[in-house]
Amino acid sequence: MTERRKRYFTDKSHTLIGSLKLSLTFWLMAGFVVWLAISIKNELYTVDGDVLKIFIATSLWYGVLGLIFWLPVWIGGWVLKGISVLGKNEYGLQLGLHWFVAVMLTYFFQLHRVWLPYTPALSLQGVLVTLLLVLFGMVTAWLVVLIARAFSRLSLFQNYIRTLIACFVLIVLGYAVSGAYSGIRARSQAGIPPDLNRVDPTGAKAILIGFDGATWEAINPLMEKGLMPNFTRFLEEGFGAPLQSDKPTLSAILWTTVATGKTAKGHGVTEIVSTITPGLRQNVLNYPHLLGCDLFVQLLMKRGVFYVTPLSSSARHTKAVWNILSDYDKRVGVVGWWGSYPPEEVNGVIVSDHASMAKTEMRQAKGQLTSEDRLPADQAVSPVYPPELMEELLPFADQSSAMTLEELHYFLPADSADLERINRISNWDRTQRESVIKISYLSDKFFRLTTEYLLETQPFDLLLTYFFETDGIGHWMWPYREAEYFPEIPAEQVQRYKDVIDSTYVNMDRMLGSIMERVPDDCHVIIISDHGFGVEDYGGVYGVGHKKAPDGILMMKGPHFRREVEMNEKARLRDLTPTLLALLGIPVGEDMQGRVLTEVFEPEFLEQHPIRTIPSHDRGQKFRARATVSQEDHILKEKLRALGYIE
Repeated sequence: MTERRKRYFTDKSHTLIGSLKLSLTFWLMAGFVVWLAISIKNELYTVDGDVLKIFIATSLWYGVLGLIFWLPVWIGGWVLKGISVLGKNEYGLQLGLHWFVAVMLTYFFQLHRVWLPYTPALSLQGVLVTLLLVLFGMVTAWLVVLIARAFSRLSLFQNYIRTLIACFVLIVLGYAVSGAYSGIRARSQAGIPPDLNRVDPTGAKAILIGFDGATWEAINPLMEKGLMPNFTRFLEEGFGAPLQSDKPTLSAILWTTVATGKTAKGHGVTEIVSTITPGLRQNVLNYPHLLGCDLFVQLLMKRGVFYVTPLSSSARHTKAVWNILSDYDKRVGVVGWWGSYPPEEVNGVIVSDHASMAKTEMRQAKGQLTSEDRLPADQAVSPVYPPELMEELLPFADQSSAMTLEELHYFLPADSADLERINRISNWDRTQRESVIKISYLSDKFFRLTTEYLLETQPFDLLLTYFFETDGIGHWMWPYREAEYFPEIPAEQVQRYKDVIDSTYVNMDRMLGSIMERVPDDCHVIIISDHGFGVEDYGGVYGVGHKKAPDGILMMKGPHFRREVEMNEKARLRDLTPTLLALLGIPVGEDMQGRVLTEVFEPEFLEQHPIRTIPSHDRGQKFRARATVSQEDHILKEKLRALGYIE
C-alpha cells in the first residue's frame, strides 16, 4: 500500500475513517443532548430501566444518523474546500456541515408542519421561509467552522473518543443538576403558610360552559336576525367580549389551559395525543423537536414501535381547578371536558369525555364499534367518578344513541330514508358529511342531558361542562357557508349544506337555553370558546379553521359581575381559572400564568374579598405525567383523523 493510500486510512478528519469517527462523534453527542432533553421534560431523574432504555434507543438512532451522513458530509467537505467556501479546515468544514444538517432536521418539520401547516412549500411564503431557514443554517454552520478551527488545535479534540467521553460527562452533570434543582424546587413549594389555606366565604357559585370553536362571526349575525334568543338574553343581563386564544390551537392544549390557569409549558400538555412507548413503566410523553428526534418518533411509529393515544388526565402534570377546589372542600362537577379520562377522585363528580362512548349498546347504535386497538387498555377504568354514577347516566346514553327525524331537521332537509341512512353511518368519515353532524350532535346531547341532570340532583360550587359540536361541524361544513372562497365545491353540495353552520349555532343556543332553565338565579355563569373559526387566507390559498388563533367568545353574568365592562387588556384562556378561584374565595397560584380579570367584578366584591395568592397549589407534589390507554382510543383517533389533527 502506497503512502498516499495509507494517508486515507489514518486518524485524520479528511480521511474516510477519520471522517466516520467525526460523524459518529457528532451524532452520538446529539443523541446525548436529546436524551437529556427527554429526561428533563419528562422528569425522569431516577436512573432505572426506563432511563437506560431511552438512552440506548437515542444512542442507536443517532449512531445510525452518523452512518447515514458520513459519506455525504465527507464529500461535501471536500467540495467546499475545493471551492474555498468557509475556509480550508477539513475538521471545521465537516463539523459545520453536520451542524447544518442538524439545524434543518430540527426546524424544517416545525416550520412546515406545526408553525405553517397550511402554507404550501412551493408558495412564495413557503419558499421564503425555507430560504431563511437555509440561510440561518449556513450562518450558524460558519460559526461552527470558526469555533472548530480554534478548538482543533487543542489535543482533546484530536481524539474523538475523548471528545465523546467529555461530552457525555457534561450531559450527565446537566442531568444531575436538573434533577437536584427539580427536587429543591418541589421542597421549597411544600411549606404553605396556614393562613393561605383558608377559604374566603364569598358565597358565590359558578358554572363554566365551553363551546369548542364558537365564534362571534357566526353568533352576531344570527342574534341580529333573532335566531339566538338565549344568547341575546344572556348578553342583555351580562356582557360579552373576545377571548384571546393561544397557538397552536389544539383543543387538548387550550382546554387544559382553561382548567389550570397555565400555558402548555406550565401544565405539560403540548400535543393533542401522547406518544407512548410499550415496555416502559413510565410512558414518555414529550419528545423534543430537536436534531431530528420528531422524525425518529414518526419513523418508529410507522413501524409499530411507538403509538399514540389521545390526551388523558394523567398527561397533565399540574392540578386542574377541580383538584384545587376539592382541596378546599368545595364541591365540583366536570362534564365532557377534554382530557378528563381517567376521572380523578374529587369532591364531587367527573363525567369524563369517554362517558358518551362507554355503553356498548350505544356505540353499536351509533356505529362506532370497530376492531380492538393494537394496545390493550391499562385497566377497566370507569369513565365517571364516582363509578356508581354511571348507572344513573345510562338512560341518557339510550336517548342519544340515534337521531330522530326532528333532530335531523335541525340541520338538514331530510326524510325517513335519509334518517335511516344517516343513523347507519359507522364512523367519522370525511367523505360522508352527515357523519360529523350525527356523531357530534349525539355526543353533545348526552353531555347536555347529563349536565341538566346533575344541576337538578346535586349541589355544586363550580360546574364545568364542554360541548364539541360547533368545532367539529365547523371543520367540515364551514366551506359551504362561504362557498365563494371554494369554487371547486359542487353547486348541489353548497345548496344542501350551506345552512348547516347557522343551524349548528341555533342548536347551540337551544342547548344553552335548556341548561339555563336549571341554573339558579344567583349562580355566576361564564360561557367561553377556546378559539374562533372561519375562512383563513394563506397567501391566496384559502382554508377553514383556526390555525391563526382567532379570538374565541367570552360571556359572563352573575351577582358579583359587572354588566358593562371595559377590559384593561384582552382576556385570555389562562385567565379563567384565576378568576374562578378569586370568585370562590380561594387564593390564586403565583405559578399560574393567567391573571384575575379584576375589571369584571363589582368594586364592592373586591373590597370585601381582596385577591389572595399562594406560591403554588401543587404543594410540592408535582404530577408525574404519563399516558393512559383506553378501550375508546380507536374511536377518538378516528375522530382526530377525520378532523385532520393526526394522520
